[in-house]
Amino acid sequence: MNFKGKNYCFTGGLAELKRKKAEQEVILRNGNSQVLINQDLDYLVVGSIIPTDWEIGNYGNKISKTKLLIKNGANIKIVSEMEFMEGLENVSPVNINNVLHSKLLIVRYEALFEDGHLDIDNLEKFITSIHNKYDAHVSASIENPFIYKDLYNKFSDPQIISESLFFQCRIVKKFSISTNSEFFLDTVIKGFESIIGLAGDITWYEKTEGTEYYFNLLNEIPLRTKLQ
Repeated sequence: MNFKGKNYCFTGGLAELKRKKAEQEVILRNGNSQVLINQDLDYLVVGSIIPTDWEIGNYGNKISKTKLLIKNGANIKIVSEMEFMEGLENVSPVNINNVLHSKLLIVRYEALFEDGHLDIDNLEKFITSIHNKYDAHVSASIENPFIYKDLYNKFSDPQIISESLFFQCRIVKKFSISTNSEFFLDTVIKGFESIIGLAGDITWYEKTEGTEYYFNLLNEIPLRTKLQ
């Protein structure tokens, strides 16, 4: 995602940042926030707290208007709240101090699973233990995958998503710049592998620029370890 000179609009409820704070983060990256849906818009960010009828395609005015503009040739991208948060992670605000005192290991895991076949209790216990034992920030959710296919083109097989739910998790742990993060990473990987009914994709990287600012931003985001 790009921010400099780009126009953002938000719809739906944000689970992580308050909307005013999300708008401020866009502005800190030399972007703009707007309320109206028009040809000037570059990104429509859809919050992950959504009305039930959105899960079957009955969207609100902002999404409907944006989809019509896109259909008529407008260069607008509809993005999920998670993708927006990843954008904030990857692009630091302008004019911040990037002195390298620490680094962040950022781990993402996502998986489609058949409803009723995932050991959610043990998954909750695992991600909660990652926070409690290692002081890592955890944000996890289970959502209906329909909207990810319909709005974000994430999945292709309609039969699979009709029978599935979508789990996604972000884990962030702070280390000193010289500390090896492999033990913690291995613990996270093995923990996900131990969960019955969970078979997904895991990615990770170490963030070394803008770490203090982003870590402080995480402190404003509530932990999300409850999945039921």
